[in-house]
Amino acid sequence: MIVKEISLLILIIFVFGASGCTIVKNDSLDLPKQTPTPTPEKKISPEEDRDNHRISDIINLSTALERYANSNGGQYPKTEGAEKISDETSNVFKAMYDGGFLFKPIKDPLPDKYDYGYKSDGQAYEITAVLEDKDGGRCEMAGNYCIYKFGKGEVGSLSTPETKSIKE
Repeated sequence: MIVKEISLLILIIFVFGASGCTIVKNDSLDLPKQTPTPTPEKKISPEEDRDNHRISDIINLSTALERYANSNGGQYPKTEGAEKISDETSNVFKAMYDGGFLFKPIKDPLPDKYDYGYKSDGQAYEITAVLEDKDGGRCEMAGNYCIYKFGKGEVGSLSTPETKSIKE
C-alpha cells in the first residue's frame, strides 16, 4: 500500500510540478512605469507677466460689460471720451459697481504708471491698456506707448493723457 501511495504521490508531483515549472513570458506585468522627464517651462519676463495680467483683466472687464449690457437693453455705459475704468470715481466704474457687475476697481499691475482706459457710445466699447512688451505684436504703437485694444464694435478716437489721440 505504501508503494501505491508513493507512486500516486510521485505522479501528482510530476503532473503538478511540471506545470508549476512552466516559464511564461508576460509583457503585461504591472511594473512601475518611468515618469517622463518634465521639459523646462519657458520663463517669462516680469514685463510679459504683467502684460498677460493686463490682457486677462481686460477680458474680465469685457465679460462684466457684456453682463451689464444684457441687463441694460444692450447698452454699455456711455462716456464723453476715454475714461480710466480702474478709478473708483469714474462714471464707468460707478455704473458697473451700482449694477453689481464690478465689486472693486480692476487696476493695472503698475497702477502708479498705467491705467486701463474705456470709451463707449453705448452701442460699442473699447478697453485699452499700455503693454510693456513692445515687440510682442499685440499692440499698436502710439508714440512710445504700446496700446492694446479690446472691444466690441467701433467707437472712434481715443484720447488719454498718456497717448494723446489715437485714430482707429
